Amino acid sequence: MDDFYVNAGLKGRTYHDRPGRPARSKGLKPPLGRGSYDKDTLMILYLQERDGPLFLEPVIHESPIRKVKALVEEGSTIYTDEWTPYQVLEALGYMHEAVNHSLGEYARGDVHVNHDESIVSLFKPWLAKHRGINKKNLSLYTATFQTLYNISNLSNREKFWKIIRICISNKIPQ
Repeated sequence: MDDFYVNAGLKGRTYHDRPGRPARSKGLKPPLGRGSYDKDTLMILYLQERDGPLFLEPVIHESPIRKVKALVEEGSTIYTDEWTPYQVLEALGYMHEAVNHSLGEYARGDVHVNHDESIVSLFKPWLAKHRGINKKNLSLYTATFQTLYNISNLSNREKFWKIIRICISNKIPQ
């Protein structure tokens, strides 16, 4: 499990609903600190079972730990980096092991988040071709990428029917 941030504003919207809010502009440094909805820098939580499906979950107005509790079975082992909010995972009933990037540790046997970072390096360029996104639709973008990634090892015929089943099931995030 890992987290990363993407820039997502109110693309396609006028700012008449929020008077005094400046328009987003390119080339400016982002505000210091972690992202937030108001800063137009949104957190996406990356979860993937080893050799299992990928889950990308936008964390907008809630704790990332709440998303973990909803998606990960209690008692599971979770590998993360040393970000402070992850330290409560053991108290919540998960096995937790972490690598400390600040000490130059990136892998210790099976404990690593390297695969997470490689997925982010695929997701961000995929997102960039949309030329900006509306933060209210971020869950649709993450669900689309997640589906494409999870079906990438299927044949074209299997991909087609999988996508048809998803559309018929009406389990498309809103």
